[in-house]
Amino acid sequence: MLKSSGSRQFDESALRAVRKCDSKGLLLPEGKAEIWAEVIVHFDPAEMF
Repeated sequence: MLKSSGSRQFDESALRAVRKCDSKGLLLPEGKAEIWAEVIVHFDPAEMF
């Protein structure tokens, strides 16, 4: 996490969401793993509603 949202509960929920996706693994097409080596996900509670 690069920056806290200011809400500990929201931050922990966002981290759980990312970890849950990681636990299932990501099947990538041959030769595409390098493209997905780093992924930036922006979670913004203001955009939820």
